[in-house]
Amino acid sequence: MTSLLKKLPKVFFILLSASISVYTLFSIKVTKAITKDDYKITKLLNIDKECSNLNDYKKEIVCIESLQKAQLNLIKGINCRKKFINLGSLEVINENTACCFDRARIIEQALQIYGFKVRHVHLNETANRGYFNLLYPGSKSHAVTEVLTSKGWLGVDSNEQFILLNKKSFPNTYEEAITSGLINNYSEF
Repeated sequence: MTSLLKKLPKVFFILLSASISVYTLFSIKVTKAITKDDYKITKLLNIDKECSNLNDYKKEIVCIESLQKAQLNLIKGINCRKKFINLGSLEVINENTACCFDRARIIEQALQIYGFKVRHVHLNETANRGYFNLLYPGSKSHAVTEVLTSKGWLGVDSNEQFILLNKKSFPNTYEEAITSGLINNYSEF
């Protein structure tokens, strides 16, 4: 009986770690596969002119900013959809409302269609409970995108019109912007 009690904390932490890993893998991972709907949504953004001939950094930035602005203008509503979430679907356009995760995916898919490499970033507030906030429903979180430009990875917000450029117009990742305090110039999150 005492050996079972000694093993119980170890088993608990193994199960907890496995549960967190599975949750993270399935709930936060966003596919990069491009669908027919992604092409249709990208066409609706109407940014072919701004995103063609991307042969220098300034043109890349114009494309990224134009895409971000077009996405914000295309989908007026900022409320989350209430039912099962089908990321990257025309349902977002038809309902004319989207949360940060829908908007980030639209940005990511469009950037990929125009030849960029992207990565999905999931930001979580860690002030009160640290990384355990991932396990609490309703904890503050935000989905954003990072895109690889010719000068490095650049953070692109999904809900607000800003990209993470420093004073010299060099790109910053969200990690760099949070660490340096640059993010405070753009967002309250």
